[in-house]
Amino acid sequence: MSASTKVALAIFGIAGAILLSFIGLVAYVSGPTRTIAKDVQITGEWRDFPIAPPIKALYRDQTIMLGIKDYDWSSEGNSFTAPLKLPDGTIVDPQIQLVDSLGNSYPFHHSGAVRTGGLLGSTDEPVFRAGSSDNSPDLPRDKEFTKLRIRSDVSFRCSRIEWVDYNPK
Repeated sequence: MSASTKVALAIFGIAGAILLSFIGLVAYVSGPTRTIAKDVQITGEWRDFPIAPPIKALYRDQTIMLGIKDYDWSSEGNSFTAPLKLPDGTIVDPQIQLVDSLGNSYPFHHSGAVRTGGLLGSTDEPVFRAGSSDNSPDLPRDKEFTKLRIRSDVSFRCSRIEWVDYNPK
């Protein structure tokens, strides 16, 4: 094996180790993400989505993200207190609850948005947090959540509903 081949293999090995370390770090910081539902119509009637296996709050922050096609956080003015606007300008106020295995419900509130995606493009997604305000306590760690309930004052289509449990840095 020539010296240049050895150097190339060493460089690829180091680059691979760095990439795997980065992926591990992202997984550690991000925590579990679960898709609860895909391609659903949200209406004024409560809609229940079973979660199997159940989810638990493990990390510091728990959020529900809604995949709304062509949603643009800048239309909200990038404010955590701005109302949620659909791409056509309609303001909506979805109500979201997680339900534990005993039937207790935990409300979530709109708290802004995040930009998701990567190399192939990114999208903005509205974020909902547990409780009635940003100062509310986290979800209880000793509960298993078996169902998500959602309804909205104005109907809209959602490409997916995701649960995210993470440790922000």
